[in-house]
Amino acid sequence: MKAEEIFKYGKLEQCFVIGYFGGTNFGDELLLEIFQNLLFKNGVKSAKIYYTKPDIFKEYHHDFGYKLVNPSRISQLVKAIVSSRSIVIGGGGHWGLDSNLNILLLGIILFLARYILSKDIYLVSVGFYDSVNKYGRLSAFFSALAANKIYARDQESYDNFSKYSNSVVIDEDLSTLLPQIDGAPYYADAKNIIESYSLKDTQIIFGVRRFTSLNKSKINIAFVEALKLINDQKVAVFGFENLPETRDLIHWYKTQVGEKSNIAYYLYNRNPLALFFALRSLSINSIFAPQYHVQIIAQLSKIPFFPLAYDNKVSQMHKKYFVKTIAVSAITPNMLIDFVK
Repeated sequence: MKAEEIFKYGKLEQCFVIGYFGGTNFGDELLLEIFQNLLFKNGVKSAKIYYTKPDIFKEYHHDFGYKLVNPSRISQLVKAIVSSRSIVIGGGGHWGLDSNLNILLLGIILFLARYILSKDIYLVSVGFYDSVNKYGRLSAFFSALAANKIYARDQESYDNFSKYSNSVVIDEDLSTLLPQIDGAPYYADAKNIIESYSLKDTQIIFGVRRFTSLNKSKINIAFVEALKLINDQKVAVFGFENLPETRDLIHWYKTQVGEKSNIAYYLYNRNPLALFFALRSLSINSIFAPQYHVQIIAQLSKIPFFPLAYDNKVSQMHKKYFVKTIAVSAITPNMLIDFVK
């Protein structure tokens, strides 16, 4: 991975790492855990991490000794920006379907940090997609102008960032480094995951995601109908964001599917990197999940996954792994059942 070059030679000593960290989203927490491993592996002793809920940090992460910055404390956030030698966006498709005003603010902050505070700015393993809205596009413009180097995680992101910057290289998602990470520190976590979620004999995993779009909510309707038809295999249904909206969605699934002894429902609140090592020790035969990083973990664990794409970032990932994408408009319950067979 090309972005590994910036972790060497002390470039990221006293850096400030920013991402969607602390919101309990599986993919974002996974990226942070990988990023911490890279910092530690390359001897970075001092770093600050943007984390919205410091009190839950140890549920999702190992503690490498880096300082957490709570963005709700404005003085703490400003101090972290001013005192850091560099600011790093630690992975993620920030400039895509879910861009909002906060992403626009991030772009402006990066621009000011570079040209007023003279900070080095690195965008590592980032995504910028055609599905982006006006806030995200404007944010990407400011972020690209600010960045010393942009490591785009796929071709579409490379093409889009290249419209605003000559400092873009095409790279990969941080999660592709998972097989290179030492699993020994995570084996106890992996065992805990298997026991806590009773995964030992589980054969199928579903990952559910809330959608605001009526079209994309078709995914959940198809998942429900498929779950009604699966009777002879043990299934674990996960909400990969520990939020009230996800709990409501899980409740909706239970209501729609009805009581079935072969299906269990969970909210995932464990170390995300440990799930990778847990899955590699299990006999899961298929994973159904729209989430980008859940699909990548399935790919890297050699578990067949249903290649559903709700956004450009997912279809771009499918291209990398030579997987034929299935569009939301095409999905049917029978298609899911046929995949299991």
